[in-house]
Amino acid sequence: LEYLLDRLRHDGHHQIALDLSRLAFLDAGGLRVFIRAHQNLCATGGTFVLTRPTCMVNRILAITGLDAALVIQ
Repeated sequence: LEYLLDRLRHDGHHQIALDLSRLAFLDAGGLRVFIRAHQNLCATGGTFVLTRPTCMVNRILAITGLDAALVIQ
């Protein structure tokens, strides 16, 4: 995922939305990928949006405080 997000950004995509509706597992490594994608896109004037997070993902984002730092729809 990290490679794909970097590739999209390098190919000129500045608006990236990631659908999380089927995500069954999320750990610190996944959170790091989200944070890095968000930081890299914001640094170039772009946006990174997490869409349709599951209840589990919403809970993890809330516990870590990332629900306030990332764009979630």
